[in-house]
Amino acid sequence: NALPRTRMEFMGGRMDVAELKKLEVLASAEDILATEQAQALEGADGRITVRDWSARVGLPPALSEGSVVCFTNDDGLPLKVARAQGQDYWELVPTTLSPHLQPECVFTVVKRGDLFGFRSWGAQGRMLQDTKNSRRKNEPPRVSNYNFFSWESWRAAGNALQNCAWKTDFPWNISELRVQVVSLLHESELKQRNEHRELRRALLMTEEKREEMEGHLKQAIQTCQKQMEFASQQTDELQSRLAENLARNECLSTEVLECQELNKQSQATIARLSRDLGVVETREIDASKRV
Repeated sequence: NALPRTRMEFMGGRMDVAELKKLEVLASAEDILATEQAQALEGADGRITVRDWSARVGLPPALSEGSVVCFTNDDGLPLKVARAQGQDYWELVPTTLSPHLQPECVFTVVKRGDLFGFRSWGAQGRMLQDTKNSRRKNEPPRVSNYNFFSWESWRAAGNALQNCAWKTDFPWNISELRVQVVSLLHESELKQRNEHRELRRALLMTEEKREEMEGHLKQAIQTCQKQMEFASQQTDELQSRLAENLARNECLSTEVLECQELNKQSQATIARLSRDLGVVETREIDASKRV
């Protein structure tokens, strides 16, 4: 008959936002508990199985610190927390009766002396509280904040629970859950672990792509270096050939100058010989006339 021990049971008293955030980011410090709850999660699709709905929990001492309970209306339907539209509080609304109970239906009992409080799993650990309109407008309790003061406290009064602030009776039946449960916070942990696993997988894929890209870049760099070396060799060969051609051109220029000088000398000789030939021809003509 021992109640299941869940992480939320051990919090006790006031649970502020910082504590909830610490619970939400727990990753691997409790592997054994995570394994057990993961197995329960696989069997219950993330919801809480209820073995008996007919078991009506009596008043203290039946309710104890850490008890896991749900509330039902007069029709036997479980109540779940639902965020009021445009408001900062959660209302309790009936849901369908099924073999599985949603985490939004589950509350953990907290105590301070002889006072009882109910902490919601589906409203980020906020407390159930009565309101000032409960007596005048018959407004039911709702989940609003993390306080555990008179508005959030109930005391045993005969066979009922009575709110300490407004002296109104608790309006619903209380049923105790006597099975192994998976906390909503642990579901967040599993989701976060899955996200971390996906992130690690993405990082590994990114690392593989980076290494592959580095390989391509190294190969491209090596190819460029080889092409640069080949281009450098071709440049050296061209420069050598250019130097040879320049030297050859200088030799040819010298030969051209020499040919031009010889040509000038030949032209001068031809001119001199032409003049001598004219003189000889003139002398021959004069000689022939004398004869």
